[in-house]
Amino acid sequence: MLKIVGLDPPRETDEKAETFEPGDEPEEVLLSKPANPEQIRIAVRLEREGCVLVQGPRGRAKTHTIAT
Repeated sequence: MLKIVGLDPPRETDEKAETFEPGDEPEEVLLSKPANPEQIRIAVRLEREGCVLVQGPRGRAKTHTIAT
């Protein structure tokens, strides 16, 4: 289905292996607010894939993550 709509299939990567510390993010990821390692991982994935889905229960900094 992805090829029909002109998208490349997702790359096979081990996201657990992507660990970042605050201040250790790749230079192509620009952050406007302080971020934790999970938020940095989301930003890296967004840069790579073009979109992400942020899910979680209330009060788990989803809005902060999107703003970052």
